[in-house]
Amino acid sequence: MEVHGLLSVCFLHFILCNFVHSLLVNVHVDVSKPLGKITKNFVGVTMNSTYVKENWKYFNLKSVKTQTLAAGLSPSYLRVGGTDADFVIFTGREVSTDENIRKFDPINFTMSETSWDSIHRFTQKVGWTLIFDLNSLYRTDGVWNSSNAEALIKYSIKKNYSMAGWELGNEPGEYLRKFGVHLTVQQLVKDYQKLSSILSQAPPNIRGRILIGPSTIPLVQSQVVQFFNEFLRLGGNAVVSSPNFHHYYMDEATASVQNFVDPDVLDGLQVEINKGNDATRKFTHGKQLWIGETSTAWNGGAKGLSDGYVAAFMWLDKLGLAAKNNVGAVIRQTFYGANYGLIDHVTMEPNPDYWLTYIYKKLVGDYVFQTDSSDRRRRVRFYAHCAAEGFPPGSLAVYGMNLYSSNVTLKLTGVLDTSQMKVYLMSAPNQNLQSKLAWMAMVRLMILMHLTGLNADVLFISLHRYDRGFFYPSSPQGCQTMGPMGDSEYIAAFQQIVMPIAYEFGPELVLVSAGFDAALGDPLGNYLVTPLGYGHMTHMLSSLANGRVILALEGGYHMAAIANSMAMCTSILLGDACPHLPYTEPKDSAVQCIRDVLDVQRNHWKSLKFRVNIKTEEDNEEDHFKAKESQRTMEDEEDEEKMNELAKKLTDIQVTEDSSNPREDVVVQNSDGSSEKSSKEIMDEMKEPMEASTKGADNPVTKGEGGKKHTVEGEDPGSLCAKGGEVRGAEGGRQPSDATPLSANDVLKQLETQGHTQMFAVTPLPWCPHLDTVTPVPRGRIDTGAPCEECGDVTENWICLVCYKVFCSRFVNEHMLMHGVMEEHLMCLSFSDLSVWCYGCDHYIDNVVGPVPCQKRCSLRQVWELPTHPSIPVPDMSEAPDNLLLVTPEDLLV
Repeated sequence: MEVHGLLSVCFLHFILCNFVHSLLVNVHVDVSKPLGKITKNFVGVTMNSTYVKENWKYFNLKSVKTQTLAAGLSPSYLRVGGTDADFVIFTGREVSTDENIRKFDPINFTMSETSWDSIHRFTQKVGWTLIFDLNSLYRTDGVWNSSNAEALIKYSIKKNYSMAGWELGNEPGEYLRKFGVHLTVQQLVKDYQKLSSILSQAPPNIRGRILIGPSTIPLVQSQVVQFFNEFLRLGGNAVVSSPNFHHYYMDEATASVQNFVDPDVLDGLQVEINKGNDATRKFTHGKQLWIGETSTAWNGGAKGLSDGYVAAFMWLDKLGLAAKNNVGAVIRQTFYGANYGLIDHVTMEPNPDYWLTYIYKKLVGDYVFQTDSSDRRRRVRFYAHCAAEGFPPGSLAVYGMNLYSSNVTLKLTGVLDTSQMKVYLMSAPNQNLQSKLAWMAMVRLMILMHLTGLNADVLFISLHRYDRGFFYPSSPQGCQTMGPMGDSEYIAAFQQIVMPIAYEFGPELVLVSAGFDAALGDPLGNYLVTPLGYGHMTHMLSSLANGRVILALEGGYHMAAIANSMAMCTSILLGDACPHLPYTEPKDSAVQCIRDVLDVQRNHWKSLKFRVNIKTEEDNEEDHFKAKESQRTMEDEEDEEKMNELAKKLTDIQVTEDSSNPREDVVVQNSDGSSEKSSKEIMDEMKEPMEASTKGADNPVTKGEGGKKHTVEGEDPGSLCAKGGEVRGAEGGRQPSDATPLSANDVLKQLETQGHTQMFAVTPLPWCPHLDTVTPVPRGRIDTGAPCEECGDVTENWICLVCYKVFCSRFVNEHMLMHGVMEEHLMCLSFSDLSVWCYGCDHYIDNVVGPVPCQKRCSLRQVWELPTHPSIPVPDMSEAPDNLLLVTPEDLLV
């Protein structure tokens, strides 16, 4: 097989501390002959039958978020099984969750037709295929009673469902220990033969291609290995398509971080695979061993470990060992649930193992190759495959990990071409191995090179927190800064390094990864860059590539900081003036870091040959003192000049009395008799420029007395003032109450006339077909601080406009979305901004017939008992609490 071209490396990065030295490890990839081949379904997932018992109450199969995460791992097997699989009774009768949990038999529970339908709709939606574990404990006189399985198969034929395969029982060799039921190997083989006979009469789409067994626990104890072998020897070999066993490394109660990175623990899987393969080769012809259920630790996984970054070492090594040893499939326990789920069972957010699985499926292809490492301590572990579809033909995917607590220099041999290597480096934030986050470094750069084909014509610049290599991206390359950095440090880096190099490079396009991790308020970055700082950096970048600058949002950890920073950057991209950013000296450590970078980069960029040093705070103390003294002198001279001018004006006026003016206001007349002004007006006129100069304001402020208005001489009053004498623009404050507000369309039209031909805004629909479902506002209290009725969250909730129940948003736990889809209550109103959303139209709605009258009278301050008649007055708002919603009598017209 010819292997050449692109090398794609997925490297799991593990550094606890940095050392001066770096261990050199040679990894040889033998591409002369493949060891074997895996299928696209090599990595599968499980779901516990427990969720069938609970009628999927805690795992919403209709959730858009859940379906999206599941589809990301397709194609995949979904095995529904586990301990509860041996107590599932299929029935056409609908049973409530409470009744199921109470159990109408000692421990059995029912799976209704509706529940079975839901599983199939889900798998079809996300591109998975189903393996179902049948109840092996449903017995009569010790013999498996197949009637319930036949009823399920018959119903599946009726619905024309497609099955990947079947399984009979979960770990039947443990029935005596767990349930007091003695099941011999001979009887289990007969049960499997009976199931095989039933399936042989079913259509191919129901029969499937897979029948797995005997589903033993890990092949460690001799009696378990004997049970596995005897099952195949006594006839199971002719029935099952793939012999399988379950694998876990340890007990969750005794698990530790060190267990997860111990090569001796990881190598235990190799021993069990060898035992399973020996029996499979001995008793079958060409069949492949399966790991039918597997994770890190049994009994639900170890909290803080099985769901953390450190679990990725075990998971990636397991996939590599299994593929290398001709295992047909590895079924991960579990997609959702307990502590070893790929997605968190509380937040529904992906755990690190989810992302590792996702990357594996996107990068790793079918053929497997031998790899050998020079590391005799087995801590540098690598595996090799052909790259997945989508990469150039002949591309190779090499993946692995470094279990040492120091950096490793990796030398790959046997690979024909490494000139187009793409490296994906996975690391834990702050080197916290128990973190539920996983970071990928250099992915953006490499993907950019892959998509554009620019290769060497791509300039990649990264400004990030370093902290001696203990902060992302945990690299030994970098310089040290002390303390949180902010606007002045970033602006200095832009002016001294980024912009000179960028001008010399001369890009045709600028791509900015706008995550705003350094923003003020970000809980992980802990830096201090303000929206103004980001605006100035965007302004500088806009001078490149003829303004062709793209800011791509890519995450972030503080929604308010992201929103404010992006709003400022967008304003700058649209051509708005860059607001003033007060200058402060950058920290000494930042200055030293910039100098260190310049010392290195000046050897590569002509624009950095002549370095202009940045003065530190200590260097600038004397300059500050001189500047302040000079400023005081200038201010004193200006004040003296203005007082002289005022004295001259006062000597040129004649004083008269006017009975129409108050006593404290004296009318004055210029010596030439040209105009009349009051003394107060004269003083105001002289006072205004002085105040403006003190505040640094550029625009004149207008004043008026007795209905008269005047401005600084030479300015057009119409260009300065709005209706009622207020200043236009940002300094003008609010519009007067009689001004006509602009609609969204008016604003868009004005922006378009200014050259913004393509605007991006959310425009509500004026009508939707689901408005008729909105019901009248109920009597009683509507509390905008009410918690979600499912999870109790109070951060971002919506109220259903059909039943007026309160649930959380799709950005919290999706309970309003679930409610809307399951109950078909499609209209809801946000407690955050009083916007109305229709799930049926997937759009915001603004309609005077529907919920809008309620919105117009809503105030996020008060709730009161609704009056029974519109003539009853609305209570005084001044006595309202802060977090409640006011609904007035007019809302009864909805």
